[in-house]
Amino acid sequence: PRSDGRPLPVDPRQISTSYQDLDSIHTPAVKLDFQDALGSLPPPKKLKKADDGHVDG
Repeated sequence: PRSDGRPLPVDPRQISTSYQDLDSIHTPAVKLDFQDALGSLPPPKKLKKADDGHVDG
């Protein structure tokens, strides 16, 4: 009997299957959330230093 409290070894096939399931479930939601977040962000502001550099050019 194990007394060190470590979990039993898992079959690699079970791990790969579980990862595939998680990927298929979460990937679409993550992409949608990412697109939504990008759409909600304001347009990036140009750094004043960069603009000054172009003007001084």
